[in-house]
Amino acid sequence: MGTSTSSPGRIQCIGGNIDANDLEENKFNLRNSICREINEEIGISVPKNKLTPTYLKTDSCMKYTAIIFWINLDKSWTDIKNLFQRHTNALSNMNRLTELQNLLPVNLNEESISDFCKENKNHLVDYLPPLLNTIVLDKKHN
Repeated sequence: MGTSTSSPGRIQCIGGNIDANDLEENKFNLRNSICREINEEIGISVPKNKLTPTYLKTDSCMKYTAIIFWINLDKSWTDIKNLFQRHTNALSNMNRLTELQNLLPVNLNEESISDFCKENKNHLVDYLPPLLNTIVLDKKHN
C-alpha cells in the first residue's frame, strides 16, 4: 500500500468498499465493484467473466466481510507492470495520490508462497498467507 493510505507498506490484495453506486435493483453487484476497484487502483480493465469468488474473510468481531476474487488475466507480468506504471504516471500528472506503491508477483506454488511469506512476514495482512495457500490447493485439485 502507498504511503498516503491507512495501511502504508502493507502487502494486501486490491480492494475497496461497496457503496450506493454498486446497487442494481436493490442488490449489490460485487463484480462491478471489484472491476471498478481494480481499474481505480492499478489501471487495468477486467472483464466480469474473469472473476471467480475464491475466499471469504471476516474480522474477529464480524464487523465486516470481504469476498476475495481470483482473476485470471490474459496478460504477462511485464504487461501488468507497464499498465500499472502508466496508471501511476497518469494519476501523478493529475496530482492524485496512488493507493498502491508497488505490485508484487508471487509464483503460485508452495515453496514460492512459503518464501514470499517468510520474506515479507512483517508486512503481510493476516489473510494473505491462507489465501495464497488456498489458491495453490485449488489449482492442485483442478
